[in-house]
Amino acid sequence: MTDRAIIFDVGRVLLHWDVHELYDPMLGSREATEAFLTETSLLEWNVRFDAGLPFEEGIAQLVERHPEHAPALRAFHERWIETVPHAIHGTVDIVMRLKQAGVPLYAISNFAADKWQLAKEKYVFLATSFIDVAVSGQEGVVKPEAEIFQRLLDRNGLTADRCIFIDDSAANIAAASALGFDALHFSTPEALAMDLQERGILVSEDAA
Repeated sequence: MTDRAIIFDVGRVLLHWDVHELYDPMLGSREATEAFLTETSLLEWNVRFDAGLPFEEGIAQLVERHPEHAPALRAFHERWIETVPHAIHGTVDIVMRLKQAGVPLYAISNFAADKWQLAKEKYVFLATSFIDVAVSGQEGVVKPEAEIFQRLLDRNGLTADRCIFIDDSAANIAAASALGFDALHFSTPEALAMDLQERGILVSEDAA
């Protein structure tokens, strides 16, 4: 068993997250969704939610600024779970295989605190697979800021040079690399499995 810890991102690595899943059917087309997102700056506000701004408070502010979009804006809070319609099963399978092998697993995720609770209720593996999770909405700091990485390390007696960090964001990968992590830029579960096999962390299913 490896003595290296593995730290996963969640959105777009373990969960399929896409606001189009909610808004394209509601607004009628991808083009209408893009226009709505541009006009309201909703994705920029989502970073604030990830950093700890309560959803209810932020959405109320957005509705005040864009009353013509009130129903769609409120839907982001009330129907948020529709933006994560399924897990990325190939990556979840890797998590299960690593856990079974006794590899220490952690996560660092930019995630609103209240929505993290919803996600754990729908996807139980999020609550059972990790020794510790640094959730930005609970920590009050978001990736790629170094502080959120350091908090997870300090809480768990880890050092970056003994950790593998997996994320789909180039900015987060660059930040982790600068801190000394072995940082893997996620693209597909298949590519991730190969990266981990090359490091001797994951046994090929063919060899198992």
